[in-house]
Amino acid sequence: MKKISLAMIVKNEMKHLARCIKSVKDIIDEIVIVDTGSTDLTKEIALKHDAKVFSYKWNNSFADARNFSLNQATGDWCLVLDADEFLPEQNKGEIRNFIENYHGIGRLKIVSKYIDNGEQKSSFAYVSRLFPRDVRYSGRIHEQIVSDLPHYRLPIIVNHDGYLTHNEEKAQRNISLLQEEYTIDSENPYIIYQLAKEYKRAKKREMAFTYFNKAYKFLNGSEGYFPVFAVDYIYLLIETDHFKVCDQVIKECSPILDDYPDFHFARGLFTMNYLIKGGLTDPSQIYWIEESFRKCLSIGETDKYDSVIGTGSFLAYYNLGVFYEVVGKIQDAIACYKMSSQHDYGPAAIRLRRLNIPQSN
Repeated sequence: MKKISLAMIVKNEMKHLARCIKSVKDIIDEIVIVDTGSTDLTKEIALKHDAKVFSYKWNNSFADARNFSLNQATGDWCLVLDADEFLPEQNKGEIRNFIENYHGIGRLKIVSKYIDNGEQKSSFAYVSRLFPRDVRYSGRIHEQIVSDLPHYRLPIIVNHDGYLTHNEEKAQRNISLLQEEYTIDSENPYIIYQLAKEYKRAKKREMAFTYFNKAYKFLNGSEGYFPVFAVDYIYLLIETDHFKVCDQVIKECSPILDDYPDFHFARGLFTMNYLIKGGLTDPSQIYWIEESFRKCLSIGETDKYDSVIGTGSFLAYYNLGVFYEVVGKIQDAIACYKMSSQHDYGPAAIRLRRLNIPQSN
Protein backbone atom coordinates (compact mmCIF):
# COMPACT_ATOMS: atom_id res chain seq x y z
CA MET A 1 0.00 0.00 0.00
CA LYS A 2 1.33 3.43 -0.94
CA LYS A 3 2.25 5.78 1.89
CA ILE A 4 1.11 9.39 2.28
CA SER A 5 3.03 12.21 3.95
CA LEU A 6 1.23 15.29 5.24
CA ALA A 7 3.54 18.22 4.39
CA MET A 8 2.89 21.60 6.02
CA ILE A 9 4.65 24.93 6.54
CA VAL A 10 3.48 26.87 9.60
CA LYS A 11 4.12 29.90 11.76
CA ASN A 12 2.21 30.72 14.96
CA GLU A 13 -0.66 28.35 14.20
CA MET A 14 -1.34 26.97 17.68
CA LYS A 15 -5.06 27.79 17.37
CA HIS A 16 -5.59 25.69 14.24
CA LEU A 17 -2.86 23.09 13.91
CA ALA A 18 -4.33 20.33 16.09
CA ARG A 19 -7.67 20.44 14.25
CA CYS A 20 -5.93 20.13 10.89
CA ILE A 21 -3.77 17.17 11.93
CA LYS A 22 -6.62 15.33 13.64
CA SER A 23 -8.77 15.61 10.51
CA VAL A 24 -6.30 13.55 8.45
CA LYS A 25 -4.31 11.57 11.00
CA ASP A 26 -6.05 8.26 10.28
CA ILE A 27 -5.30 8.37 6.52
CA ILE A 28 -1.69 9.59 6.47
CA ASP A 29 1.48 7.72 7.41
CA GLU A 30 3.75 10.62 8.27
CA ILE A 31 3.39 14.23 9.41
CA VAL A 32 6.05 16.71 8.30
CA ILE A 33 5.79 20.16 9.89
CA VAL A 34 8.18 22.90 8.77
CA ASP A 35 8.13 25.84 11.15
CA THR A 36 9.26 29.21 9.79
CA GLY A 37 9.68 31.03 13.10
CA SER A 38 6.82 30.43 15.51
CA THR A 39 6.88 32.22 18.87
CA ASP A 40 3.83 30.43 20.30
CA LEU A 41 3.22 26.73 21.07
CA THR A 42 2.98 25.58 17.45
CA LYS A 43 6.03 23.31 17.63
CA GLU A 44 4.93 21.73 20.89
CA ILE A 45 1.49 20.96 19.47
CA ALA A 46 3.03 19.41 16.37
CA LEU A 47 5.32 17.19 18.46
CA LYS A 48 2.38 16.16 20.63
CA HIS A 49 0.73 14.77 17.49
CA ASP A 50 3.83 12.75 16.53
CA ALA A 51 4.92 15.09 13.76
CA LYS A 52 8.45 15.38 12.44
CA VAL A 53 9.20 19.04 13.11
CA PHE A 54 11.84 21.01 11.22
CA SER A 55 12.89 24.62 11.69
CA TYR A 56 13.34 26.66 8.54
CA LYS A 57 14.75 30.16 8.13
CA TRP A 58 12.17 32.12 6.17
CA ASN A 59 13.63 33.59 2.95
CA ASN A 60 10.51 35.28 1.51
CA SER A 61 9.72 32.36 -0.80
CA PHE A 62 6.73 30.10 -0.23
CA ALA A 63 7.93 27.73 -2.95
CA ASP A 64 11.29 27.25 -1.22
CA ALA A 65 9.59 26.55 2.11
CA ARG A 66 7.10 24.16 0.49
CA ASN A 67 9.89 22.34 -1.34
CA PHE A 68 11.89 22.04 1.88
CA SER A 69 8.91 20.33 3.52
CA LEU A 70 8.58 17.97 0.54
CA ASN A 71 12.28 17.15 0.78
CA GLN A 72 11.73 15.88 4.33
CA ALA A 73 8.83 13.64 3.35
CA THR A 74 9.40 9.90 2.90
CA GLY A 75 5.94 8.84 1.68
CA ASP A 76 5.13 7.89 -1.90
CA TRP A 77 2.58 10.74 -2.04
CA CYS A 78 2.30 14.13 -0.37
CA LEU A 79 -0.82 15.86 0.88
CA VAL A 80 -0.30 19.60 1.36
CA LEU A 81 -2.53 21.51 3.76
CA ASP A 82 -2.44 24.85 5.55
CA ALA A 83 -3.07 24.95 9.29
CA ASP A 84 -6.43 26.71 8.92
CA GLU A 85 -7.74 23.89 6.72
CA PHE A 86 -9.24 20.51 7.61
CA LEU A 87 -10.89 17.54 5.89
CA PRO A 88 -14.47 16.43 6.59
CA GLU A 89 -14.77 12.76 7.51
CA GLN A 90 -16.57 11.65 4.33
CA ASN A 91 -13.72 12.66 1.98
CA LYS A 92 -10.99 10.47 3.37
CA GLY A 93 -11.70 7.35 1.33
CA GLU A 94 -11.39 9.32 -1.90
CA ILE A 95 -7.76 10.15 -1.13
CA ARG A 96 -6.79 6.51 -0.79
CA ASN A 97 -8.73 5.63 -3.95
CA PHE A 98 -6.88 8.29 -5.95
CA ILE A 99 -3.34 7.43 -4.92
CA GLU A 100 -3.87 3.70 -5.43
CA ASN A 101 -5.42 4.04 -8.89
CA TYR A 102 -3.98 7.19 -10.53
CA HIS A 103 -0.65 8.87 -11.15
CA GLY A 104 -1.08 12.61 -11.43
CA ILE A 105 -1.86 15.82 -9.57
CA GLY A 106 -4.98 15.77 -7.41
CA ARG A 107 -6.86 19.08 -7.28
CA LEU A 108 -8.89 19.34 -4.09
CA LYS A 109 -11.99 21.49 -3.60
CA ILE A 110 -11.02 24.14 -1.05
CA VAL A 111 -14.22 25.55 0.46
CA SER A 112 -13.47 28.89 2.14
CA LYS A 113 -15.70 30.80 4.52
CA TYR A 114 -15.44 34.58 4.43
CA ILE A 115 -17.33 37.70 5.49
CA ASP A 116 -19.07 39.82 2.86
CA ASN A 117 -20.85 42.96 4.10
CA GLY A 118 -21.25 41.43 7.54
CA GLU A 119 -22.63 38.14 6.16
CA GLN A 120 -20.78 34.82 6.18
CA LYS A 121 -20.54 33.22 2.75
CA SER A 122 -18.58 30.37 1.22
CA SER A 123 -16.68 30.03 -2.03
CA PHE A 124 -14.66 27.19 -3.51
CA ALA A 125 -11.61 26.77 -5.70
CA TYR A 126 -9.83 23.66 -6.96
CA VAL A 127 -6.18 23.64 -5.88
CA SER A 128 -3.39 21.13 -6.54
CA ARG A 129 -2.65 19.54 -3.16
CA LEU A 130 -2.18 15.77 -3.61
CA PHE A 131 0.71 14.51 -5.72
CA PRO A 132 3.69 12.11 -5.95
CA ARG A 133 6.58 13.02 -3.67
CA ASP A 134 8.96 14.14 -6.44
CA VAL A 135 6.71 17.03 -7.57
CA ARG A 136 7.90 20.53 -6.63
CA TYR A 137 6.69 24.15 -6.42
CA SER A 138 7.74 27.39 -8.08
CA GLY A 139 6.90 30.99 -7.15
CA ARG A 140 7.78 33.33 -4.31
CA ILE A 141 4.10 33.69 -3.36
CA HIS A 142 0.91 31.99 -4.60
CA GLU A 143 3.26 29.18 -5.48
CA GLN A 144 2.32 26.80 -8.27
CA ILE A 145 3.01 23.11 -8.93
CA VAL A 146 5.58 22.51 -11.69
CA SER A 147 4.85 19.16 -13.34
CA ASP A 148 3.87 17.59 -16.65
CA LEU A 149 1.63 15.07 -14.88
CA PRO A 150 -2.09 15.23 -15.64
CA HIS A 151 -4.32 17.14 -13.25
CA TYR A 152 -7.51 15.61 -11.84
CA ARG A 153 -10.38 17.40 -10.11
CA LEU A 154 -11.22 15.20 -7.16
CA PRO A 155 -14.46 14.97 -5.13
CA ILE A 156 -12.47 15.82 -2.00
CA ILE A 157 -13.49 18.84 0.07
CA VAL A 158 -11.07 20.76 2.28
CA ASN A 159 -12.70 23.25 4.64
CA HIS A 160 -10.90 26.56 5.13
CA ASP A 161 -11.86 29.29 7.60
CA GLY A 162 -8.75 31.47 7.61
CA TYR A 163 -10.50 34.30 5.76
CA LEU A 164 -13.01 34.84 8.57
CA THR A 165 -10.52 37.09 10.35
CA HIS A 166 -8.14 39.63 8.85
CA ASN A 167 -4.47 39.16 9.67
CA GLU A 168 -2.73 42.46 9.05
CA GLU A 169 0.76 40.95 9.36
CA LYS A 170 0.06 38.33 6.70
CA ALA A 171 -1.60 40.90 4.44
CA GLN A 172 1.40 43.24 4.55
CA ARG A 173 3.77 40.30 4.03
CA ASN A 174 1.83 39.18 0.94
CA ILE A 175 1.72 42.67 -0.54
CA SER A 176 5.46 43.08 0.02
CA LEU A 177 6.27 39.74 -1.64
CA LEU A 178 3.96 40.44 -4.56
CA GLN A 179 5.47 43.88 -5.06
CA GLU A 180 8.88 42.20 -5.30
CA GLU A 181 7.51 39.82 -7.94
CA TYR A 182 5.87 42.73 -9.76
CA THR A 183 9.20 44.60 -9.86
CA ILE A 184 10.76 41.57 -11.56
CA ASP A 185 7.87 40.88 -13.96
CA SER A 186 5.58 43.91 -14.28
CA GLU A 187 3.62 42.41 -17.19
CA ASN A 188 2.62 39.16 -15.53
CA PRO A 189 -1.20 39.43 -15.21
CA TYR A 190 -1.41 36.66 -12.60
CA ILE A 191 0.97 38.47 -10.23
CA ILE A 192 -0.80 41.78 -10.89
CA TYR A 193 -4.17 40.15 -10.17
CA GLN A 194 -2.94 38.66 -6.89
CA LEU A 195 -1.61 42.07 -5.89
CA ALA A 196 -4.97 43.65 -6.72
CA LYS A 197 -6.75 41.05 -4.56
CA GLU A 198 -4.48 41.70 -1.60
CA TYR A 199 -5.11 45.45 -1.82
CA LYS A 200 -8.84 44.79 -2.07
CA ARG A 201 -8.73 42.50 0.95
CA ALA A 202 -6.82 45.24 2.83
CA LYS A 203 -9.63 47.73 1.96
CA LYS A 204 -7.22 49.79 -0.18
CA ARG A 205 -9.73 49.91 -3.00
CA GLU A 206 -8.19 52.56 -5.24
CA MET A 207 -4.88 50.70 -5.22
CA ALA A 208 -6.81 47.54 -6.02
CA PHE A 209 -8.56 49.40 -8.86
CA THR A 210 -5.19 50.42 -10.32
CA TYR A 211 -3.86 46.87 -10.37
CA PHE A 212 -7.09 45.26 -11.58
CA ASN A 213 -7.01 47.66 -14.52
CA LYS A 214 -3.41 46.75 -15.29
CA ALA A 215 -4.11 43.00 -15.13
CA TYR A 216 -7.18 43.32 -17.35
CA LYS A 217 -5.13 44.91 -20.12
CA PHE A 218 -2.84 41.86 -20.29
CA LEU A 219 -5.60 39.20 -20.23
CA ASN A 220 -7.33 37.73 -23.29
CA GLY A 221 -10.03 35.63 -21.60
CA SER A 222 -8.47 32.22 -22.22
CA GLU A 223 -6.60 32.09 -18.91
CA GLY A 224 -7.84 29.48 -16.44
CA TYR A 225 -8.28 32.09 -13.73
CA PHE A 226 -9.95 34.65 -16.00
CA PRO A 227 -13.57 33.89 -14.93
CA VAL A 228 -12.94 34.48 -11.23
CA PHE A 229 -10.71 37.46 -12.07
CA ALA A 230 -13.50 39.07 -14.10
CA VAL A 231 -16.03 38.64 -11.29
CA ASP A 232 -13.60 39.99 -8.68
CA TYR A 233 -12.92 42.96 -10.97
CA ILE A 234 -16.63 43.67 -11.43
CA TYR A 235 -17.26 43.65 -7.68
CA LEU A 236 -14.34 46.02 -7.12
CA LEU A 237 -15.68 48.37 -9.81
CA ILE A 238 -19.08 48.36 -8.08
CA GLU A 239 -17.49 49.10 -4.69
CA THR A 240 -15.53 52.03 -6.13
CA ASP A 241 -18.46 53.43 -8.17
CA HIS A 242 -16.64 52.97 -11.50
CA PHE A 243 -19.94 52.07 -13.15
CA LYS A 244 -19.12 53.06 -16.73
CA VAL A 245 -15.94 51.00 -16.65
CA CYS A 246 -17.90 48.14 -15.09
CA ASP A 247 -20.56 48.32 -17.80
CA GLN A 248 -17.88 48.05 -20.47
CA VAL A 249 -16.14 45.13 -18.73
CA ILE A 250 -19.44 43.26 -18.44
CA LYS A 251 -20.17 43.75 -22.14
CA GLU A 252 -16.70 42.52 -23.12
CA CYS A 253 -16.85 39.48 -20.84
CA SER A 254 -20.42 38.40 -21.61
CA PRO A 255 -19.55 36.17 -24.62
CA ILE A 256 -16.83 34.39 -22.64
CA LEU A 257 -18.66 33.88 -19.33
CA ASP A 258 -22.23 33.18 -20.41
CA ASP A 259 -22.26 29.82 -18.56
CA TYR A 260 -20.84 31.20 -15.29
CA PRO A 261 -23.49 31.93 -12.62
CA ASP A 262 -21.16 34.17 -10.63
CA PHE A 263 -20.78 36.45 -13.65
CA HIS A 264 -24.53 36.88 -14.11
CA PHE A 265 -24.95 37.34 -10.36
CA ALA A 266 -22.36 40.14 -10.41
CA ARG A 267 -24.14 41.65 -13.44
CA GLY A 268 -27.40 41.66 -11.50
CA LEU A 269 -25.80 43.39 -8.52
CA PHE A 270 -24.10 45.87 -10.83
CA THR A 271 -27.46 46.78 -12.41
CA MET A 272 -29.06 47.15 -8.97
CA ASN A 273 -26.31 49.48 -7.77
CA TYR A 274 -26.19 51.45 -11.04
CA LEU A 275 -29.94 51.98 -10.78
CA ILE A 276 -29.63 53.25 -7.21
CA LYS A 277 -26.89 55.67 -8.29
CA GLY A 278 -29.08 56.98 -11.10
CA GLY A 279 -26.91 55.64 -13.90
CA LEU A 280 -29.63 53.73 -15.77
CA THR A 281 -31.50 56.11 -18.08
CA ASP A 282 -33.80 53.62 -19.81
CA PRO A 283 -36.64 52.46 -17.48
CA SER A 284 -36.67 49.05 -19.16
CA GLN A 285 -33.11 48.45 -17.96
CA ILE A 286 -34.46 47.61 -14.53
CA TYR A 287 -35.47 44.23 -15.92
CA TRP A 288 -31.82 43.43 -16.58
CA ILE A 289 -31.83 42.61 -12.86
CA GLU A 290 -34.51 39.96 -13.28
CA GLU A 291 -32.81 38.62 -16.40
CA SER A 292 -29.46 38.29 -14.64
CA PHE A 293 -30.69 36.38 -11.59
CA ARG A 294 -32.93 34.15 -13.70
CA LYS A 295 -29.88 33.31 -15.80
CA CYS A 296 -28.05 32.32 -12.61
CA LEU A 297 -30.87 29.93 -11.75
CA SER A 298 -31.05 28.47 -15.24
CA ILE A 299 -27.32 27.62 -15.07
CA GLY A 300 -27.48 26.41 -11.47
CA GLU A 301 -24.55 25.75 -9.18
CA THR A 302 -21.39 25.13 -11.18
CA ASP A 303 -18.38 22.90 -10.73
CA LYS A 304 -16.77 24.11 -13.93
CA TYR A 305 -15.39 27.30 -12.39
CA ASP A 306 -14.32 28.54 -8.97
CA SER A 307 -17.54 29.88 -7.51
CA VAL A 308 -19.37 31.44 -4.58
CA ILE A 309 -21.77 28.86 -3.21
CA GLY A 310 -25.35 30.00 -3.79
CA THR A 311 -24.93 32.14 -6.91
CA GLY A 312 -26.74 29.45 -8.88
CA SER A 313 -29.36 28.79 -6.21
CA PHE A 314 -30.30 30.43 -2.90
CA LEU A 315 -28.43 33.74 -3.33
CA ALA A 316 -29.94 34.21 -6.80
CA TYR A 317 -33.42 33.33 -5.51
CA TYR A 318 -33.05 35.80 -2.67
CA ASN A 319 -31.93 38.70 -4.86
CA LEU A 320 -34.61 37.92 -7.41
CA GLY A 321 -37.10 38.00 -4.53
CA VAL A 322 -35.84 41.43 -3.48
CA PHE A 323 -36.30 42.66 -7.05
CA TYR A 324 -39.87 41.35 -7.20
CA GLU A 325 -40.68 42.87 -3.82
CA VAL A 326 -39.38 46.28 -4.92
CA VAL A 327 -41.42 46.26 -8.15
CA GLY A 328 -44.55 45.13 -6.29
CA LYS A 329 -44.73 41.49 -7.42
CA ILE A 330 -45.19 40.25 -3.87
CA GLN A 331 -46.32 36.71 -4.67
CA ASP A 332 -43.34 36.19 -6.95
CA ALA A 333 -41.11 37.60 -4.21
CA ILE A 334 -42.58 35.20 -1.66
CA ALA A 335 -42.02 32.25 -3.97
CA CYS A 336 -38.37 33.20 -4.42
CA TYR A 337 -37.81 33.77 -0.70
CA LYS A 338 -39.31 30.34 0.03
CA MET A 339 -36.98 28.69 -2.46
CA SER A 340 -34.02 30.51 -0.91
CA SER A 341 -35.03 29.69 2.65
CA GLN A 342 -35.13 25.98 1.77
CA HIS A 343 -31.34 26.22 1.70
CA ASP A 344 -31.39 27.64 5.26
CA TYR A 345 -30.47 31.09 3.97
CA GLY A 346 -31.26 33.35 6.93
CA PRO A 347 -31.97 36.65 5.12
CA ALA A 348 -34.70 34.94 3.06
CA ALA A 349 -36.38 33.70 6.25
CA ILE A 350 -36.23 37.23 7.65
CA ARG A 351 -37.93 38.63 4.52
CA LEU A 352 -40.68 36.05 4.82
CA ARG A 353 -41.28 36.95 8.46
CA ARG A 354 -41.51 40.64 7.55
CA LEU A 355 -44.14 39.72 4.98
CA ASN A 356 -45.91 37.58 7.62
CA ILE A 357 -45.39 34.45 5.55
CA PRO A 358 -44.56 31.09 7.19
CA GLN A 359 -41.31 29.57 5.90
CA SER A 360 -42.76 26.14 5.12
CA ASN A 361 -44.96 25.65 2.05
